[in-house]
Amino acid sequence: MHGDLQQAADGIAQQREAEDGQKQCIQSVKAQAQRHPILLLLGKHQTADISNVDHHGGSASQNPCDSPGIDLNAKPVQIIGYSRTEQKMIVHFQQQKQLIDQRNCQQQKNRRSAQANVLQQLYNIINSLVVTYYLGNNAFAALGVAESIMNLFIYVITGACMGASVLVAQFYGEGNMPRLRRQLYVSAVLIGGCTLTAVILGQIFLPRILDLIQTPAELMGDAVAYLRVILVGMVFTFTYNYLASTLRAVGNTKIALYFLLISLGYNLACAWVLVAVFRLGITGTAIATATAQCLSSALCFWYIRKKLPYITIHRADM
Repeated sequence: MHGDLQQAADGIAQQREAEDGQKQCIQSVKAQAQRHPILLLLGKHQTADISNVDHHGGSASQNPCDSPGIDLNAKPVQIIGYSRTEQKMIVHFQQQKQLIDQRNCQQQKNRRSAQANVLQQLYNIINSLVVTYYLGNNAFAALGVAESIMNLFIYVITGACMGASVLVAQFYGEGNMPRLRRQLYVSAVLIGGCTLTAVILGQIFLPRILDLIQTPAELMGDAVAYLRVILVGMVFTFTYNYLASTLRAVGNTKIALYFLLISLGYNLACAWVLVAVFRLGITGTAIATATAQCLSSALCFWYIRKKLPYITIHRADM
């Protein structure tokens, strides 16, 4: 009996010593990781870039979306000066941090995308304000009819571009730039071709479509005039949403939003000039919206060519 109690006491003491040793090991690993940050999750074809690691064990960029992800399934390299237990713990800490960064990155992208979708509705609000003040109730009613068709195009284009950006983000996370550029080209041709086809068919069958939704005869003229221009501008709507989704996919979640704000300011000023000064009526608001979308697309295109040349499509990617 006495021997069993002594053996149990010895077992408890050894367990406590092991727990204390494990705590000391964890503290030692954390201290060494802060003094000597290093990327441990490296695959067979990857190399460590210590210059891109900050002194907290993460990426030097403050935004986790700004750099490609680390392969969580990669085999850790052997680091001299660390025991096997310490390496396993460091790998675990790095994996947890990477998962948190990926989740935060995705949440940030979703917020920016939702903000952009809300801001795009401001085009309609701006046009409504200008039309109501300068053109009257009939023009405002015609604008409301036209916007229902316009929004249908915008929602379909936005959804398609967001879907394509998922693959872009995947290839960017893998660091596979040739496949990323190839995916950009294929998606642009596919979605752009569908958009162009829908625009042409919309122009041909526009009066029939307005009849199907029971547009009053007194509003038909203004609605047709507005949608003729807006449908042409849908090409620029696709271009902006596609480039903005691409920027968000590679971690740049803000710049496309800034360009959209600039285009909204331009839309307000241009709509006022065309309607109040040049007396172009409801067609003037449509021209302002279409050219504002063209402006935002041009700004995104310029930014990608200037700042992100590695995702610029070349002939070899086609």
